[in-house]
Amino acid sequence: MLTMSQRFLVCKLVLLLVSLGGCGLDITFEGENRDLLERYDPDAGVAAADAAPDTGETSFTALDHAAWGGVLSLYIQAACFDYDGLIASDEAQALLDEYLAQLERVDLGGLDVEEREALWINAYNAITVRGVIAARAEEPAFRVDEDGFAFFQVQRARVGGLHVSLDMIEHVILRGDASHASIAAVDEATRTAALAEHDLIGAFDPRVHFALNCASRSCPNLRFEPYLGPTLDAQLAAQTTVFLDDASKGAGPDGISSLFLWFGGDFSAVAPVDDFIAMHRTDGLDGVDTDTYLDYLWSPNDVVDGEVACGE
Repeated sequence: MLTMSQRFLVCKLVLLLVSLGGCGLDITFEGENRDLLERYDPDAGVAAADAAPDTGETSFTALDHAAWGGVLSLYIQAACFDYDGLIASDEAQALLDEYLAQLERVDLGGLDVEEREALWINAYNAITVRGVIAARAEEPAFRVDEDGFAFFQVQRARVGGLHVSLDMIEHVILRGDASHASIAAVDEATRTAALAEHDLIGAFDPRVHFALNCASRSCPNLRFEPYLGPTLDAQLAAQTTVFLDDASKGAGPDGISSLFLWFGGDFSAVAPVDDFIAMHRTDGLDGVDTDTYLDYLWSPNDVVDGEVACGE
C-alpha cells in the first residue's frame, strides 16, 4: 500500500502528464500545507516497540497536532468554518484524515494530563468537522440538531483504540458523567476505558465548554490553532474571554449563553455563574443580564455569502 507521500507524488506526476484535476490538486492549498501533507506522520504519538529492546520499554514519539492546525488555518473565518471549501479540496481532506488516523493510533498512556485533555478537545472538534462534511455529501442542508441530535450519539471515530461518539468525548471522558446516556449502551470495556480516561484527566475545567465546537451558530468558535498541553491553560482562558465578550452568544444585555443553564453544575463547582462571568469577561458583569438565557441557534456555523454571522 502506498504511503500518503507516495500517493501525493503519483498524483503530481499524473498532473504533469495530463491536464486533469482528478487527483485533487488544489491551487488554494498553499505550499506550507502541501509540504505538511507530504511529511505528516500519522504514527506520531505511538509508542515504538523496538525503541529500547534492552529494557523492554517503549518510547513515545511526540504527538503532533500540526495537520489539524493546517486545516484550521485554511478554513476558519472568524466565528465560522468554511465546510464547503474543505469539501472542495481533496488535499485538505487528506490532511484532516491523516490527523484522524494519528488520533486512532495514538498511545494514550504516553500523555500527561494537559496533553491528554488537549488531545480530546482537538479530537472532538476534528471529528465534528469530518462528520459534518460527510453528512453534507448525503444532505447539503444537514444540521447537527436533526433526528434528535443523533449526530453526537453515533460512535463515528476511534481515538487511542477507543470507539467513541462526540457525546462520549464531551460528557464522559471530559466531564466525567458516568450516568450519561452515551455510555449506557456501549460495551463494558469501552465504558471502563472511557471513565478511566476521565480519571486521568481529573476534575472538569468548565472553560472546556468554550473550546468545544458543535458546528452551530451559538457554539463557541473554533480556535485558529490546535490546543496543546503546554499552552492549554492560556488557550482556555483566552477562548473563554472571546466567548463571553460576544454579546450575541456569550454574555450581554440580552442574556447569557444557555450553556450556563444546561451545565450550571459544572460552573458552580468552580464559582457561581455570575462570578465566573465576571472573572473571565473583559468588562465583568457590566451590562449583562444574568437572569435571561439566550436562545441557542443550531443553524450551521458555515460561511454563507452575503451573511454577516461570521463577524469580523
